[in-house]
Amino acid sequence: MFKSDQIAEIYRGMMSLKRALMFRLPDNVAPSITPSQWLAVSAIGDGAHTVKAVAEALRVSSSAATQLIDGLVKTGYVIRSPGKEDKRETELTLSKDSETGIKEMKKQKMAQFEKIFSTLSERELAEFAALMKKLSNNLDTK
Repeated sequence: MFKSDQIAEIYRGMMSLKRALMFRLPDNVAPSITPSQWLAVSAIGDGAHTVKAVAEALRVSSSAATQLIDGLVKTGYVIRSPGKEDKRETELTLSKDSETGIKEMKKQKMAQFEKIFSTLSERELAEFAALMKKLSNNLDTK
């Protein structure tokens, strides 16, 4: 098999994984959140407390991150407030009501990942993780 054929096969596999993982958000936990908003909420929950930090975490422009966050503020998932140290900067936090739902979503997403990757042996999983890290690091250098 040629390298281009292998890359095409990897691409198809990645798109299948993406569809399986991204578009199955549990409706009972967050019926009004999009997959992109889920990524933004996850980034905020993991410590990205400014629009710039969310944009960097998601590898999108600040304007795209602002649009995502605007929707999250409207639905009550995120609270914007003046920065503690610099009042000109906006700080992002998860609303108290959304924290429980977000934890449940993460728990369900992790269970989904575990089910998908259960087909891999320990060795295969370690190799896959190492390859994903290598690919991710390559993205950071471009």
